[in-house]
Amino acid sequence: MTIALREDMPEIHRLEMRRQVLLEGVRNGFAVAYDMLVQEEGMKGKGAEVALQVFGVAEETVGGREGGKAE
Repeated sequence: MTIALREDMPEIHRLEMRRQVLLEGVRNGFAVAYDMLVQEEGMKGKGAEVALQVFGVAEETVGGREGGKAE
């Protein structure tokens, strides 16, 4: 489960903070939801492809930053 917490919360150090891992979790969740909800028959099962299209832009935007902190 991918979640985001404020940095001052004590749980923050026990959770995954690498941006690439979080983005992958978001993509995976999106892909599953897309496959379950898409109504167009030709698009069923293509959630992973659509997730890469949608969140590929997000990956380019975040660049090489890690840990959710701006450089």
